[in-house]
Amino acid sequence: MKEMMMKLAAVAIMATLASGALAQDAARVVPPYEQAPNGKARIAAFPEPDAKTGEVVIPLLIDLKDVLWNDQPAVLGGYVVRVKFDREQVAFVGAAGGTDPYFAASPVATAPEIANQRGWVKVAYAQLHTLQPIGMVNVARLRFVERVSGGASSIDVVLESASSALQRDNEGNLMRRLTIEVENGYERQRQ
Repeated sequence: MKEMMMKLAAVAIMATLASGALAQDAARVVPPYEQAPNGKARIAAFPEPDAKTGEVVIPLLIDLKDVLWNDQPAVLGGYVVRVKFDREQVAFVGAAGGTDPYFAASPVATAPEIANQRGWVKVAYAQLHTLQPIGMVNVARLRFVERVSGGASSIDVVLESASSALQRDNEGNLMRRLTIEVENGYERQRQ
């Protein structure tokens, strides 16, 4: 619990720093950059068995390939994902960071004992780098144990929100609209 509170505090500090940077640079923001990024962020999640642990690992990939901001790729600053599951078919074990270096630290996630009582888990993380990551971003890996064979098919992943990191244009103007529109649902199988 203490670790989760520390992570939540870190996310709050990052958000405060970001809002302070916005206020400090408000004079440098020019009207064309008040537009939100165009395109939608999508999530892909592919359950994969882990032979070593017997768990099912679900990498969370946020796809920003179609999201541009004034003809520049949008940088993923943060996300909130909600994962629903059938408590009788799987049990949530935990969340680890993704393979992308900017999202490699463990995200904030609902504690397994609470998630398994409710049948859902929320996962969130934020980073402040202004140039990366862009494109397809592996943000986290969720771990489940199947209680019945094929139980992983009961897992449903929804990208609730995504935001861009603070970005500047080529002239140094701060872009202040951070919200990225999301497309709900996820791809269940590799294409």
